[in-house]
Amino acid sequence: MKLMELCTLKFKPGDQIHDFKLLTVCGSGAYGTVFLAENVITRQQLALKIISATGKNPERELKGLQQYQQICPHTDLLQIYHVGFFDGFYYYTMEAADSLSDTEYCPKTLANILKSQGRLTPEEVKSMAESVASALETLHSKGVMHRDIKPENILWVNGVAVPGDIGLISANNTSTLAGTPGFIPPEVVAGLREHDFKDDFYALGKVIYCALTGLPVTEYPSFPDSATLNGAGEIIRLYSRLCAGDSFIRSDHTPKRSRALLYTAAALLLAGMIAGAFWAVRPQPQPEQGAEKTDPVEPAAVQPPPPYTPSQALQQLMPELSEHYRQLYYKLFEIQIQSAQNITRQDLLEAEAYLAKHPGHPMIDTPQYVAEQRKRQQAEAEFDRQHQSDPVWCYFRNQEEISWVLANLQGQAIPRQYTADEAKEKLNVLYQQQRELEILILKKYQK
Repeated sequence: MKLMELCTLKFKPGDQIHDFKLLTVCGSGAYGTVFLAENVITRQQLALKIISATGKNPERELKGLQQYQQICPHTDLLQIYHVGFFDGFYYYTMEAADSLSDTEYCPKTLANILKSQGRLTPEEVKSMAESVASALETLHSKGVMHRDIKPENILWVNGVAVPGDIGLISANNTSTLAGTPGFIPPEVVAGLREHDFKDDFYALGKVIYCALTGLPVTEYPSFPDSATLNGAGEIIRLYSRLCAGDSFIRSDHTPKRSRALLYTAAALLLAGMIAGAFWAVRPQPQPEQGAEKTDPVEPAAVQPPPPYTPSQALQQLMPELSEHYRQLYYKLFEIQIQSAQNITRQDLLEAEAYLAKHPGHPMIDTPQYVAEQRKRQQAEAEFDRQHQSDPVWCYFRNQEEISWVLANLQGQAIPRQYTADEAKEKLNVLYQQQRELEILILKKYQK
């Protein structure tokens, strides 16, 4: 039986733990259950989390709790009040979230808001993002990171959004993988590096995407047909940058940057075929020197051509093929990281010249960033050339390209690369290539 189930069965609304009467269950997590409680002496309502003292790794949350309790007073962080031990369980009290309902208590978390109203307006998203980013900056300034930013852990207290559930709080010196799938950078999942402070901002980028679109994180970076882009451009650029490795960019354009390890632009879902939802972030092609860049005309609602559908035989091979592709993808990522670390003075001069000719680019703003991007693009192109005879590699790379072209066709790519007609033509070519690659794959891998 899971720990959260044990906590729920052991304690129920109406029970009293020392001076605190449990009123209702707010939610459960991997390490315990949160109740709305009332101090029977002061009548103050607060949140109370119960953690088993004998469960799996209770010391993880307690250690994080001790660190957090020392740094949260007199800050914009969620406040922790009392820590105690009762009947084989640890518990601690903290500020309670606002309620979404006037009739019964429903904690105002981003997850609950999205369930009830679908998505937030761009103005609401921006306000939430700035509040949470400020709290994260405070947390990081104290030498610790959150490691589990997600919609369930964004809550409103007195009308202000703050990060909640501090169970995975940790100093930046641990190699333990922690967090929620979809909100962890792929290079951390792949074991290519340890957690870092910027990972909280990567997760915040995914949270902003979910808040703006109302879609689950697994749908990133698609945009719902029912949503409007009016007023959303700044927010889209923001979450794209955060998911590309930047720290939060404030509205006054005074960035507090981290080193960008992921290559930029929109992250592309690997067709939903790869177990574990691996992501590949594709760089935008730079215009050729001397060529004028013009934005494609905004497309009307258009239908894509009939899609390519993999055969049942290929779908049965997909676990084996996905593993082969993942291993190659890890190698590519390592090569790109290494290449981006070898920036010369000449590289920076060329990057400065590019920025001078292309001012106001929405995704890049420093010579170092441009130079790193070019190094990654060169490494990627060389890797693709070396593996052009591998049908599995080509198949999955095509699938990434299909996702990007579809986003262009449906007006969901920021900025767009293709007109509607160009996108349709490109899709037809890619679909035909997939059919041809499938034949080669089946010949090679089918038993």
